[in-house]
Amino acid sequence: MTENIKTIFSNDIEVYEYALNQIPPRDKAKKSFIVRNDTKEHAIKLVKALFKRAEKEIYIKSSLLCKDFYLDDEIKNILKEKSKNKNLKVKILIEKKSDNDVIGQKSSIEFFKKYFKSNVIINFLSEEYQRKVNDFIVIDKYDFRFELEPPKLENACDKEEIVNVKATASFNTHKDEKNQAEEFIKIFNTFIPA
Repeated sequence: MTENIKTIFSNDIEVYEYALNQIPPRDKAKKSFIVRNDTKEHAIKLVKALFKRAEKEIYIKSSLLCKDFYLDDEIKNILKEKSKNKNLKVKILIEKKSDNDVIGQKSSIEFFKKYFKSNVIINFLSEEYQRKVNDFIVIDKYDFRFELEPPKLENACDKEEIVNVKATASFNTHKDEKNQAEEFIKIFNTFIPA
């Protein structure tokens, strides 16, 4: 099955972004693409590329909804554009509620509510479920990003260096034998409060 997967990574952020933009749309894809990210800059480019592909649903499971990430200009601009699609639903699951201005979670939540209005649902994990699964994003059950380190609830949004940026992603995962994006959606839904 490895001949059916292409891996993308570059330390040159412009080359990296160019490669992300060359990933074919779902209807033209013949294989899945694995993408690595090692820095905040990589993560921003990767998440922007994921959000661009969203048509029906965005799932975000996050330790803390850091403003220095989700309110980054590139991410904000693509989300504003995507919010014009009234059929796009955003579901966010956050490890822990925080009113700390450094984290800026409140600002991030307000941003999603302002632009996605009734199309956004935000839940917080109860303490018993915190730190049970690494953070991830899923787009339309076809693409995902999964962080390789467990959730960190302390200093996770440090302005100098946001932790937990090492991740792997897959685009067009529906071309694989097992669609891992669908598995992440199942995990996401098991943690939603009844």
